[in-house]
Amino acid sequence: QLAKTPRPTLYKERLKKDKEKKDDKNLSSPIGEKVKEVFLKIDKIRGYRPPKRKAEAAAIIRMLKVYIPDQIIETYENLKSDNFWQGKELFMMTVESQIGAVINGENRRDNQATRDAKRNTKQDSSKYTGGKYGDFVKH
Repeated sequence: QLAKTPRPTLYKERLKKDKEKKDDKNLSSPIGEKVKEVFLKIDKIRGYRPPKRKAEAAAIIRMLKVYIPDQIIETYENLKSDNFWQGKELFMMTVESQIGAVINGENRRDNQATRDAKRNTKQDSSKYTGGKYGDFVKH
């Protein structure tokens, strides 16, 4: 016969684990203080509190594992100054997906110049002839 753990014990263990998880997300922790710092500065820049607060907090927590608050705020400001984000809502989830490229200097404007240069270079058309369907085929 299998020994069974009494239900009250399982319930108490579950409550203890839940409390530990909540303590990890406690905003009085060092990470929580950094999240507050980022939110204070971003809300000041925006002029309001966004509706997706919980999702943004999660994105900030993930970014704080790698970056410091100033880098997160700097990335937000850098992205927001781009013409694409003018007049659009820029959430921290988007900042999270772009922060690596912005910090490493590979932002969209730098890549745009490279793409434009590639488009403006002419290919040697003597290497190609018209194919059966009008597309060019390399010899």
